[in-house]
Amino acid sequence: MTLLFTTRKIDKNDERVGFASSWLVEFSKHLTKLIVICQEKGDVSNLPDNVEVYSLGKEKGLSKLKQISNFQFLNSKKIKEADGIFCHMIPHYAVLCGPWCKIYHKKLVQWYVHKKVSPYLKLANFFVDEYVTTNEQSFRMKTKKTVHYFGHGIDVNKFKNQNSKIKIVNQNSKFIILSVSRISPSKNIDLIIKAVENILKKDIELKKKIELQIIGAPGLSEQQTYYESLIKYTADNNLSENIKFLGPLAPDKVLTYYQNCDLFINLSETGSVDKAVLEAMACEKLVLTSNESFKNIIPVKLFLTDKIPENIANKILELYHMPETEKIELQKILRQEVVENHNLEKLAKKIIKLYE
Repeated sequence: MTLLFTTRKIDKNDERVGFASSWLVEFSKHLTKLIVICQEKGDVSNLPDNVEVYSLGKEKGLSKLKQISNFQFLNSKKIKEADGIFCHMIPHYAVLCGPWCKIYHKKLVQWYVHKKVSPYLKLANFFVDEYVTTNEQSFRMKTKKTVHYFGHGIDVNKFKNQNSKIKIVNQNSKFIILSVSRISPSKNIDLIIKAVENILKKDIELKKKIELQIIGAPGLSEQQTYYESLIKYTADNNLSENIKFLGPLAPDKVLTYYQNCDLFINLSETGSVDKAVLEAMACEKLVLTSNESFKNIIPVKLFLTDKIPENIANKILELYHMPETEKIELQKILRQEVVENHNLEKLAKKIIKLYE
C-alpha cells in the first residue's frame, strides 16, 4: 500500500514536532511506500528508504502563495499514486487536497486532537471521509462522518523508564518536578510556579529538596511577554534556585529529563489529550494534571479538580510523601495505560487498516 501523509513540519530534532518523524518510521514499516508532503523540512536523516519527503518550501523562505502553489502541484501528481491520504492535524491541508481526493476517488482521513472547532475544520468536513482522534474530548465537532477514537501515538519502546545515556546531576536527591510544553498562558505555567512557591513557604527545609524544571519556549511572538513575566516573577521572589528554565530541547534530550524527574505536571487548557503527559506516563513517572481529557485516563488521586496554587501545592506534597511501594504501583498503572491505549505501533496499524 502507498499512503500520502501531510503535516506541517518534519524534523527529528524539532522540540515541538520531532515526534512526527517517529510516526513516519512506524507507518513505513507497514507500507510499501509513504509519500510525505510537509510545509517545512528539517533533518529527515532517520527516515527509511521507502519514505519520500516533499517540502512546500517554508524553510527556504518561500511565500505562502508559493507554498500553496507547490502544494497543489504536488497534490496533482502524488495523490493519484497513493491508495489513501492522511492529513495530520492541520485541516487547511485537507481543504487544499480534498478536491484532488474527490477527482481521483481517494479516501481522505483527518487526524485532529484539539477541543477547538475551527472554520477550517468545518470546511474540511466537505472533503474528509473519516476522522481519527484520541478520545471524545479531543474532537468536538458535530459531524455525520465516522470519527474513530484510537488513542494517541507514543513510541513506548523509546519512552520508558531506564537509566539515561546522559546523566543529569541530581544533587542531594532532589524531588524533580517537570513541565514540558509550549510557553503560553493556556499552559498555566505561572500557576505551577506559584504552587512551588507555596510549598517553599510551607516548609523552608524543602528549599534544598524541591526543583521545578520548565522545558519549552513561546510558540508565538505574542507569548514572549508571558515567558519574560515568568522569569521576572521567579527572580523577584527569590525562586531561581528552585525553578529552572531550560528552554526548548530536542526530543531525545527531553527524554532524559522525563527519565530523571519524579513528577510531571500539566495544567493545560487545550482540552485534548496532551502528548507530553502520555510520554511521562510511558516513562513510569507520576503525573499531575487538570486537563479534563485525562479525567478518565489516570487514577483519581493524580487528577487536579482545580488550578488553585495552594491546592496544587498540597497535592504535590501528598505525592512527595507517598510511600515508595504506592508510587511504584501507580507508575506501573500509568505506563500500562499508554502501552495498551496510546501505543504508536497499534495506532499506525489501526489507521492504515482504514484504507484496506
